[in-house]
Amino acid sequence: MSTKAFKQQLFLEAINAKYGKIATITRTQIKELMSANDNLSWPYFMTSERALKSARGEFTIPWDNSNGTTNTPIVPDPAVASV
Repeated sequence: MSTKAFKQQLFLEAINAKYGKIATITRTQIKELMSANDNLSWPYFMTSERALKSARGEFTIPWDNSNGTTNTPIVPDPAVASV
């Protein structure tokens, strides 16, 4: 797994741990999550993606619907995609 995909996975797991499988997350919730977890970096994979913006300061979380516990990163890992 690439570093980028790993960071995305960590962020999605942190969302799940704190808020559960919510459909959207606000900028305020992201800031709260980051202040409680030093190992997280800003989720640009969500906040910069126009398709994931649901409202001003609100973003759709890209959960993998095929599995209740595993999340799929926005940027696929080339090593995994080629398998």
